[in-house]
This record gives sequence, C-alpha cells and structure tokens, in this order.
Amino acid sequence: RKEVASGKHVVIPQKELTQGTWTGTGYIIMDPATGAGAYMINGGLTGEEISGGAVTAVVSLELLLGMICSAFVQVESFAGMANLLKMMTGAPLVTVVGGYIMTAMAILSTYVTFVLTYQMIIAYTDYLATGDMTSAEEVEQIAINMGLEVLATVFMQLVCKALLKSGSGKGNAGGGKSIPYSDYDNIYQRSIHNSDANKVMLGKYDNGGPTSYIKQAGDEYTYFSLDDWNGIKAQFGLSDDDMFMLFNQAFLDDGINAGKIFKFSHNPIGDQGALGKEFAYLLQNGYIWDEITMTMSPCY
Repeated sequence: RKEVASGKHVVIPQKELTQGTWTGTGYIIMDPATGAGAYMINGGLTGEEISGGAVTAVVSLELLLGMICSAFVQVESFAGMANLLKMMTGAPLVTVVGGYIMTAMAILSTYVTFVLTYQMIIAYTDYLATGDMTSAEEVEQIAINMGLEVLATVFMQLVCKALLKSGSGKGNAGGGKSIPYSDYDNIYQRSIHNSDANKVMLGKYDNGGPTSYIKQAGDEYTYFSLDDWNGIKAQFGLSDDDMFMLFNQAFLDDGINAGKIFKFSHNPIGDQGALGKEFAYLLQNGYIWDEITMTMSPCY
C-alpha cells in the first residue's frame, strides 16, 4: 500500500509460486518515473537472493570500490594540503592566493567525500534490509561519483606539483626558515649565468683555474655562481643545507623543468659535498648518468 500510495506500480501474481524448496508470493515494484524496479518476495527476500545473490555481490563490489576511492581522496587531500602550506611560506602573493584556493578545494573535496561515503553506506544498508533496487542503484551512482572525486583529487595533486616544480615555493628552506621573496629572487637571479643556454654546467670551483666549472662553462652552458655564500648564510641565519635547498636545488629544478642536459666538470661519483648532492638529486628526478660524456640527461 505504501508503494502504491507513493505513485509506484505494483505487479502481483494470482497465486503462490514454488521455486525449489521455497513457496511464497513474489511481486514487482516499478517506478514509472525512473523505470527502476524491485523484484520482491514475501518475507523481505528479493528475486536475486533466490538466484544466488548476484546483485548483492555486484552492489557489495561497488561499495568496496567506493570505499577505496574514499580512502584515496582523504589521504591525498591531506597530503596535498600539507604540501601547499609548506610551499606558501615565503612565496609571492599570487602563489599564496593560489595556495589558499587549492587548500580550500582540498578541504571541500574531503567534506564531499565524507558525505558521499555516509550516503553510500546508508543506501547499501537499506538495500540489504529491504532489497530495494533503488537503493542498489544509489550505491552504484555514489560509487561513480567517488571515482569522479578521485579524478578531481589527482588533478589537484598535479596542479600542486606543478606549482612546486615551477619554483613557486622558492625562498622557503623548510623548518620555518625562509628569505623574503623579493630578496631571494634578487640573489637568485644575479647568480644565474647564461640562462638561455640549453645545457647546464655543474662542478667545482678549483680556485677559478682552468678546471673550474665556470671556465669550462664559458658562454655555452648555464651555470650557477653565488658570490657571497657565507654572507647570505649569516644574514638570514641559514645552514649550508638550507642554502643548498634554497639555491642549488632551485637551480637544478629550473634546469629539470626546461629539460636541459647537465654536464659535470668533475666526476660526482663518491663526492661528499654539494656536487655529490646535486648528482643524487638529478638521479631522484629521473636523470640518467653517462660516465663517458660526464653528462646527465632526462630518461624520456
């Protein structure tokens, strides 16, 4: 009666039916607006339960996939927010604004996923209790929405990584240490030489002699040379590791993003100083070492 009163069509047989050891009455509830139907059997069972539970298995799989998607979105959203907050320290205004927008999107994504998860569990529970196919279809639709949330989260993570790779967080050494962006950018830009070259020279200074990486770079290679290393350290209270992250690593990132080839004036294998760290950083970013030419190139 409740189903008829709500506008649904109900089809019932003229007499009881027998299927195996079961005898009872089955009926069909159709929603004329959506075409959805529930195939019910007296006692709260559904037709699919008599046929082996195939629909329940499918709906349960959809629930499982939805929960996996939910967990992925939750973890990746929080990871993205952590990276964004780290990136924004000491960054220019446009990056800070963009970072806050992306953080807000991550929070919204987390909230939407939580609501969808709750709705999916409720629909699945209702389906198990009543066999209502409308609830089963709701589980399916929510699982699809969860998949779309995953795609949105992956896109958000790609944007975050692009912001980080582009150097938007330059000036931030982590641990609360940073240089005001205007000061940092001025120092960084005056330390880059031959920026238009399509390859980079790395190496040791060697007192500026003929084996120095600067001498070997000439006008053909981009190279990095920071004159007042110790003065900048003292002025901003930075360690050598902080300086490497702020300047050397940023210089490497610019070359990596431009797809440049890196040439070494000195063999970096086994080096315990900055040269060895630069070599390791390039390896971590997918560059391949050629011992014969003393170069590192992108793997693609």
